[in-house]
Amino acid sequence: MDGKVLRGVRSANGRQVHVFAAILHGQGVVLAQRQIPDKTNEIPEFQPLITSLDLKGKVVTADAMHAQVAHAQFVVEKKEGEYVFTVKDNQPALLQAIQDLDDGSFSPSGDAEEQGPRAYRNADDPSELLRKRPPDPLPVVGVSAVTY
Repeated sequence: MDGKVLRGVRSANGRQVHVFAAILHGQGVVLAQRQIPDKTNEIPEFQPLITSLDLKGKVVTADAMHAQVAHAQFVVEKKEGEYVFTVKDNQPALLQAIQDLDDGSFSPSGDAEEQGPRAYRNADDPSELLRKRPPDPLPVVGVSAVTY
C-alpha cells in the first residue's frame, strides 16, 4: 500500500483525490479501489478495501504504513491469506525483532522444517513468530495507491 494523490484531479470540495487500490501484480489488473475520505489516510481503509476479495492462499503486499498488527491479523485470520509488509525505522521494536532473527529461519537458507516463517507480530511480544510454511506457489495481490 502506498498513499498517493491523483495529480490534477479535484473533488467537488476542491481537495485533491486520494485513491487506494488492490492490484493483481502479474496481470496489472485492479481488483478493488477506494477513494480515501478527506482528513484521513489509508489505514482505516485497509480492511474495507480487501474485505470483498478472496485472499485465501494469496500474498498481500503493502508498504510500511500497513505494518500493523490489526492489518496482519485481518489478512491471516479473516482472509486466510499471507502478507509481506515493509518495515522501517519508525517501528524500532519490530525492526529489531526482525533483525534479531537467525538467517537460517528464512527460506531458502533454513532447513526444510524451518523454512517459511512469516514475520507476524503479537502487539504484546514483537519477537513472537507464527511458524507456518505457506503452500507453493502463492499468487501475489498487492495493495497500492498511485499518483498520476
